[in-house]
Amino acid sequence: MDRGGARPGHQAAGVITRAQLREVARTKLPDLNTADLDQAEKVVAGTARSMGLIVQD
Repeated sequence: MDRGGARPGHQAAGVITRAQLREVARTKLPDLNTADLDQAEKVVAGTARSMGLIVQD
């Protein structure tokens, strides 16, 4: 996937699992405004949703 959804909230661009989300959060943790991995996961999940991704449990 090269980009996010054209209409986030209306048109899905893809799906990301919680395991993938946690891996991205672990990688981005030094750049985020938190030291807690659970909070970093929430930040990354919000960004993913705004890009049109569906966060799957």
